[in-house]
Amino acid sequence: MLTRHFLLCVFSICTNASVAQVHTLRLKKHGRTVQVFTENSRFTFQTKDGSWNDGIIDHLSPDTLYLTRTVLNYSLGGIDTQHFSGYRYAIDEINALPSRREKVINNGGRVKVILGHEKFAWIRNGTFFNLIGGGYALLNITNSVIDKDPPFSRKNISRLALAGAAFLGGHILKFNFNSHRKIGKKYQLEISDY
Repeated sequence: MLTRHFLLCVFSICTNASVAQVHTLRLKKHGRTVQVFTENSRFTFQTKDGSWNDGIIDHLSPDTLYLTRTVLNYSLGGIDTQHFSGYRYAIDEINALPSRREKVINNGGRVKVILGHEKFAWIRNGTFFNLIGGGYALLNITNSVIDKDPPFSRKNISRLALAGAAFLGGHILKFNFNSHRKIGKKYQLEISDY
């Protein structure tokens, strides 16, 4: 009789565990899953107002995620970690996620996302072309002044136009550069059952 009750309890526990659904938060790029977050995963994101948040996912519902924010305080004695639970964010409030190459810095509750191991970021964000264009224009004008030639003469104007084009190209790259994964046409967030 005792073994019968024991087997009945084990069977009911196993069937309940197999029916339980696990909610997952999926980041998709053009409809293909790129990254999956589950409960107890660390999650860093930017809200629509531009503030960054970092914490551990407590629970996922069909359109909301519940987060325990983590605050790290650095001191001479070491790192003090505090957890604040009860934060609730709708999926529609999330604006961007950091890319895998970006570095997340959590200092006293202030979360910053900076370029970490971003390869060729100084070319992709236009800094290189701004420096080259501005430096070439400055060098060209300085040489013209030293040689006592007019800096904007007819033979010099094409060189200055090339420097201006490089500088303008750098500004266009800077305007279009976004190292974050912005939620919209390219990236989508979706909560689904696993």
